[in-house]
Amino acid sequence: MKIEVNTNLINILLIVWSLSYVAPKDLKLIKVIYRTNIDDTSVFTSGDTKLLAASVKNQLGLNDANIWTHQFASVNGNLDGEGTPKEITSELFIIELSLSHNSNIENISKYKQIQLSLMLENEQTMDIKMDFVSFNQIPSSHETSSGPCQGGLYPNDEKCVAYQYGPDPIQVIDCHLPKGAHVDLVVLLIHGGFWRSKLNRSLENAVANDLLRFNIVVCNLDYRSFGNDGGYPNTFYDVSNGTDLIRLIAREHGFRSDRVIVVGHSAGGQLGGYVTGRFRLAPNQPGYSIDPLRPIALVTQAGVNNMWDGCDQANVTGVGAVISFLGGNYTTYPERYVLSSLAASSNVTVESMYPSQFLPLKVPIQAITGSADITVPVSQTITFAEQAKSAGDNCTQVIVEGEDHFVHLNVSSTAWEKTRAFILSFIP
Repeated sequence: MKIEVNTNLINILLIVWSLSYVAPKDLKLIKVIYRTNIDDTSVFTSGDTKLLAASVKNQLGLNDANIWTHQFASVNGNLDGEGTPKEITSELFIIELSLSHNSNIENISKYKQIQLSLMLENEQTMDIKMDFVSFNQIPSSHETSSGPCQGGLYPNDEKCVAYQYGPDPIQVIDCHLPKGAHVDLVVLLIHGGFWRSKLNRSLENAVANDLLRFNIVVCNLDYRSFGNDGGYPNTFYDVSNGTDLIRLIAREHGFRSDRVIVVGHSAGGQLGGYVTGRFRLAPNQPGYSIDPLRPIALVTQAGVNNMWDGCDQANVTGVGAVISFLGGNYTTYPERYVLSSLAASSNVTVESMYPSQFLPLKVPIQAITGSADITVPVSQTITFAEQAKSAGDNCTQVIVEGEDHFVHLNVSSTAWEKTRAFILSFIP
């Protein structure tokens, strides 16, 4: 699909991010995201990108921090690796780098805005202000960066470590390590709750413990929800940042981060689909990364897979939960529905204007629900599965007779039995 970009507007997004390296244990990995708009068609065409990275580092008060790597990209891909950018005309510009430091940043509020100086075509400079979007600080050792998991150890846990990926207590991912040697498979669980803050990752406790029986590493992700500074766009940033953190967790515990299956229930099915499809995001969309973690499979359990239909069917889909989560309906914010919906609208007119951005996902999919589900319409699963298969995805649609919305969290249910079998089929 086509993402509209204002030809007189250049968005610049700066990401300071931890990439694939192993840092000494006394260092912290810093990640900050800023965004700005420049109402000018003259754009940055030359200059030393290392100096830009150093400028950001110094403005954060981290003069002695070590910049590990930096990468550059734009919408039209006209940048030259880590070298000098080529001519950029009215496109989104991305700077992505990683750095480490040996002390904590305590006062986040003072970094609400930074200023960069960009070189223009006429060899003049333009000072631009970049506004704060999000921040997190990840110590590189689990012994200092994390604490015990919510609720303590599961019966089948050898060890569980909770990693913070942001300053809010809910911005956390629990890593459950099985007893004995783990297999080459990781399951990322994303809980549901219609994106509302009253529920959390504890919903997934039973299924997480069940998967540990098979020596699978389980990561249980939590995120800010509507009512807790979540919703659009922060929830999308959270699940993206939490998912990418699995790479660091994997290095510390010796498992593979390239063998991740995403399993999401209800609203978590929608978020799981978004995580799986991040490789299709444009740079002006929340959660974009030059190199996002790529899952090898997706399970959407009674997922809200079609946000367009969820808006049209507001009364039977969480009492308007989709509209609350995205801040309005799709006539007002179509770009938010494009970002968040796995499937295109069932309305032919709307579908013709806004086809699915994510399909095909290019991984095996299980789309499963119960025939007695009255919480999320069964059509949410059917519509998505049909569109995924039509797009060429290997998508298995499963409708379990007589089971409801919540059986996916019950390890004795037929629905979970079928999902577990799908997951176990990926063990090498």
